[in-house]
Amino acid sequence: MRTASGCLSWVEWDARMAIAARATRSFAQSAVAVLIAIYLGLHGFSLVQVGAFLTAGAVGAALAAVVAGVLGDAVGRRRILVTLSGLMALAGIVLVVSERFPLLLIAAFVGNLSGFVGGGGTGPLEQASWLSL
Repeated sequence: MRTASGCLSWVEWDARMAIAARATRSFAQSAVAVLIAIYLGLHGFSLVQVGAFLTAGAVGAALAAVVAGVLGDAVGRRRILVTLSGLMALAGIVLVVSERFPLLLIAAFVGNLSGFVGGGGTGPLEQASWLSL
């Protein structure tokens, strides 16, 4: 019987660490999506509203990834990275201090508050940071 480490014995140490980091990151991002849904549910929002919030965040993340990829060289990679990070921080603050659903939807869209970005280079910050290499 092969153990988990025996199954990957042909993979180098650095690659195993990269795989473990990707798996850990994917788990953490998925956990954030569940926690956001629970948080919104505890604050009295309906399932439809929670779904709309997560959808707005996912659409905003996809649009921001395209914008970061297309405008990365024209606007400046660091500027995009700082701007997207700032928008995410601002959206997190709005999530904590506001209970008005339209404002939360805007914050989710602008700040990419979905948790469903994925484990790969699909998120807007991924695009901006890879562009800076």
